[in-house]
Amino acid sequence: MEAIRTMHIGGFFNVCDTLPPSTAGWQEVAVERESCDALRETVIESHEQLIDADERNEKEFGRVVEGFRADQQQSKRGHDQP
Repeated sequence: MEAIRTMHIGGFFNVCDTLPPSTAGWQEVAVERESCDALRETVIESHEQLIDADERNEKEFGRVVEGFRADQQQSKRGHDQP
């Protein structure tokens, strides 16, 4: 809950102390590994969404976006090399 408060996104969630028991049971979800480029883009987009959710997040998450964007540009330059 502290992370939700820190990210100023508590208004997006209905948080409760207990959950009713699951009647459907657990089911394994298959996960495909993403490429570094796809994962990097996911991290950038998710942090941009946190910033869009509340402008107070810019100070903390803006640096994450900047760092991953810089890494993305460096990676693209490396791929363009012969």
